[in-house]
This record gives sequence, C-alpha cells and structure tokens, in this order.
Amino acid sequence: NLTPEFPRTGQIVANYWTINFGLRPDAVVSIDPIALGWMLEGAPPLEVDGLEITAANLSEVMLNQAYFAYEEPEEQDAFFVRTAPQLFGRLVSGEGSTLSGVERAIDSRRLLVWSASNAEQALLARTTLAGAFLETDDAAGLFVNDASGSKIGYYVDTSVVVPDRVCADGTLASQTVEVTFSHVFDGNVEDLPGHVTGGGAFVEEGVFAANVLFYPAIGTSVTEILRDGEAWEPMVDTHDGREMSQGRVTLSPGESVTLTYEVEAGAGVAVPELLQTPGPRLPQLERTVEDAGC
Repeated sequence: NLTPEFPRTGQIVANYWTINFGLRPDAVVSIDPIALGWMLEGAPPLEVDGLEITAANLSEVMLNQAYFAYEEPEEQDAFFVRTAPQLFGRLVSGEGSTLSGVERAIDSRRLLVWSASNAEQALLARTTLAGAFLETDDAAGLFVNDASGSKIGYYVDTSVVVPDRVCADGTLASQTVEVTFSHVFDGNVEDLPGHVTGGGAFVEEGVFAANVLFYPAIGTSVTEILRDGEAWEPMVDTHDGREMSQGRVTLSPGESVTLTYEVEAGAGVAVPELLQTPGPRLPQLERTVEDAGC
C-alpha cells in the first residue's frame, strides 16, 4: 500500500488474498478508526474486556490503548477480532450517524473502495471513493509512507501551510507547500509497549521514520526544496509521467522537522487541490491566497 493510487492498492491486496486464501475478493474497502468513529457518533458506548469504546475515543483505543491493555500480539489480535464485528454491527444497524460520517470519511479520503468488477470500478473512478491520484491533474499530492515498523506514528502531528500566489484572472502563479512533522510523545519510551516502539526492529525504539513524497500538480513544477530552511535534495523521479520527489525523515520524541516545497506554475493553471495521506491524527491545513501581481 505504499502508493497514492488506491485502485492499484486494491488490486495488490486482492491478489494477496487470492494467493493466501484461494478466493478472489469482489471488492477491497479501506476504512480507518477515525472514520469509523465519525460513523458511530450518537451510538451507545461499547464495552470490550473492560475498555469502553465510544465514537470520541474509538481511534485512541484501536490505535494506541489496545497495545497497553494487551502485552502479547496474539492477545491484541484477539481483541481486534472481538471488537470489529461488534462495531460493524452497530454501524449497519444504524445506531450512529452513519450517513454523515460516511460523507465526512469520503471527503477526507479515509474511506476508499476498489471493485473487481470493471463496470463497478468505472463508476467508482468518477468519485473520490476510488482514491485515484495520478489521473487527478488539478491536484498536488503530499504523501507519507511510515517506515518505523511500529505504532509510534500515533504521536506525530502534521501541520501544512500553503500560501497560493494567484494572478488577477484567478490562475496560479506559484505556491509554497510547507509541512511540519512533530513527534509529541513526552514520556519515557521504555514505558511504551513493544508494538508501539517497534522494538528497535527497523529504527531505534520510539523513533518515527517515514518517506515523504510530494507530487506537484500537472502544469506546475518544484523549483526548490528546503529542510528546516536549508537546501535539501531528496530523490527526484517520475511516477507514471508525474513529477515527484521522495525523501526520508526521522524524528525522536520531542523533535520536529519542516519540509518546504517551492512550486512555480505555467500559464493558465488553476489553483490545485492538495491531497494528503490521512494519518492517525487529524492534519492541520492552513491555506491562504496572495496577490501575485500578474
């Protein structure tokens, strides 16, 4: 799933399932605990093994607290197996605000669907549900592939600031995309469960590591990339004809890093949408419009 193209992810997951279990899935649905919480707003609390799960704390329980409650991975898996059907049952029974939650999840790209049926996939391709990016010319992409091998990303905040410099006719002249990642865990790493720290398998315990990918919109190009105000040279490549860059960041608890992408636009380019990887915390996006004098 280290691709911004969910239609490709759906194919890969379907093939994996077929190879391992002998059945070809009709569809692949991606939904995260934050989106599930939105859909269950208004539903009564669910208690599992002494843990009370509500719409407000569902993502916290599933992404963090469960690893403190159960020491062994097998026990954690068993908890998720017991919990998921009950949460899904409440969802389909209409106990929560399912429709409004679904709409919010789709808008934030936290609910994605791929169908093995070509006809159904053609219908999905017209919607945000498909999760396609490379075909979306009027969007830039800022994506994060977590390489920590752990659950420490739960403690990483993401904030993005984008000043768009716009001509009098409403077209884009240039923009700056500035993203800051902050590792906000302020306790003792040794007190965290092994699944949360990663156990040192890939990076030092408690360290967050990720590959950050940036794709400028079609008709625009990156002219400069900075890391904490200093020149940075991540790997630059193309993906199905789209310009992209990929660079690695690592953060210990208490550290932060800011990546800045300076983007120039050609003539007649509309102000693009910015698509981001939805993470375990809600990203903060601040977008402003400035007069480019053109």
